[in-house]
Amino acid sequence: MKSVLQVTVMLLNIMISLQSAVASGDEKAGTTAATFLKLGIGARAAAMGYSGIALANDASSVYWNPALLSHIDRMDVILSHNLWIAEMQHSFIGVAMPHELGTLGAGVTMLRTGKQTRTEAAPGGGFVKTGDFTNLDIAAHVGVGVKLFEQMGIGVGAKVIYENLAEKSTVAFAGDVGLYGRIEMVDIGVVGRNFGSQMKFNDVAYKLPTQILGGVAVHLLDNTLAVSASGGNIGESKTQFSFGAEFLPIEYVAVRGDTEPASRTFRAD
Repeated sequence: MKSVLQVTVMLLNIMISLQSAVASGDEKAGTTAATFLKLGIGARAAAMGYSGIALANDASSVYWNPALLSHIDRMDVILSHNLWIAEMQHSFIGVAMPHELGTLGAGVTMLRTGKQTRTEAAPGGGFVKTGDFTNLDIAAHVGVGVKLFEQMGIGVGAKVIYENLAEKSTVAFAGDVGLYGRIEMVDIGVVGRNFGSQMKFNDVAYKLPTQILGGVAVHLLDNTLAVSASGGNIGESKTQFSFGAEFLPIEYVAVRGDTEPASRTFRAD
């Protein structure tokens, strides 16, 4: 237990230092590429405010925090597909495969927009339609989580990111690193995401949305109630916090909700 606490404190200090460095950078709103990487995935996480940094215990871990893979002891597959306004579609498919040396994870995230109108300035003023176009964002993730101790794990991940915006495409590469630990009934997770190359459009380079995030999940009432919180730097010099809860009254039935402090709203599913 003492070793777990010491390693946790050390890595938390490292993450805090990295967050300060990221926050003091020159990222401003609208200046990063591949912003779809900031969208959460999974129905459970969505219902709990996307507070999954310390909570995800399935194949979505390869997206949220690769260190969470370290404590998955059986094969798991996840598939999610969301239909949004304006014909936008957001999908994720992932798999986690335990191995004697650790747990491997892989997944693909995709965001596709519907048809959008292409216009050009008309000679006499205004605009004229010249056609249609669609946008496509894809990220292919791989990761591995390994136990350091019985109640602590570390994970690393890599991803290939592809964007096609108005028929102009670009590719980038990035990596994630995370830590997970459990102290009694409390799960703790920290992760750094999207550290990598830049994406170029029309010879202009854009950074990826680098994120430094931390999360806590508390399990109560014989693990039938979980309360979670996540937060940190989400890129573009923005800080965000989210909170959620899950109650399991009977097997296979879950009541979940989240709060948004800024708007003081509550949602449940």
